[in-house]
Amino acid sequence: MWKYIANRFLWMIFVLVGTAIVIFTIMFFVPGDITQTLLGFDATEAEREVLRVSLGLDKPYIVQLMRYLYNSFIKLDFGTSYVYNVPVMRELLARIPRTLMLGTACILVNALIGIPLGMVAALNQNKWQDTLCMVLSLLFVSIPQFWLALQLVDIFAIRLNWLPAFGIGGIKYYILPVIAASMAGVASNARQTRSSMLEVVRADFIVTARAKGLKENQVVKKHMLPNALIPVVTGLGVGLGKSIAGSVVVETIFTIPGVGMYLMTGINSKDYPVVQGSVIVLAFFSAIVMLLVDIIYAMIDPRIKAQYAGRTRGMRK
Repeated sequence: MWKYIANRFLWMIFVLVGTAIVIFTIMFFVPGDITQTLLGFDATEAEREVLRVSLGLDKPYIVQLMRYLYNSFIKLDFGTSYVYNVPVMRELLARIPRTLMLGTACILVNALIGIPLGMVAALNQNKWQDTLCMVLSLLFVSIPQFWLALQLVDIFAIRLNWLPAFGIGGIKYYILPVIAASMAGVASNARQTRSSMLEVVRADFIVTARAKGLKENQVVKKHMLPNALIPVVTGLGVGLGKSIAGSVVVETIFTIPGVGMYLMTGINSKDYPVVQGSVIVLAFFSAIVMLLVDIIYAMIDPRIKAQYAGRTRGMRK
């Protein structure tokens, strides 16, 4: 089991380093001159060159990349924002809790609505309940997130004035963002749960459990659901990773000062340290989520336990 976790942890490190290299390379070769953005069009070439030297932008690509990787992963320093002159790490630490709160709320909604929808559809296959659940899932997954967010703001914030349209505060400020960010996840979880339940419902051990005279609710809770949830756990983990990494749209529309909105601000102002630091942080939390999913998957799936246990016994021999 520990070897399985160590293997996944090493892959997580490779993913983070690869992400850092990719985003640095993109920002290095992106068209435009950051010194022109910072100093304005009236600045002379000499003034721009002085700024390039002070920012370390005059060094070759490989030198800048090595320095960036060292600072990011060894010193945990993402640099200072070009525009606001504030350490990026300090700003990210203030914004991370809001993004995590939004992502956690989204995954809870996904699970509490999507899994029951999928169960109802599977237990009533080819009936009106199944059709209704799948139509709703298709509708939810087809609606663009940004369009849904704008419609929610228009209806519930502007027309009805029931909920705030932007900003942060109490729970009511997160209701519309969570709904906008959750609908696609609800649809995906419902479809995954339905598919998993239909595979399990025809299994031999379910037939045996019913033959023993167990009540249907006991068959569902003790036999169907635990086995059907193995692939659903993976789907929930992927959904949480998407909610965190994809927070840019929702946070920007609802003006939530999280990592996603910070990233969008950095992109608009060509603030390289902000963009690079935000991407690495989002990739880090997505990788952590997938690592936890892999660990939970290994704990509930006996095949993985048996696989690594067999390797351990073979090495001892």
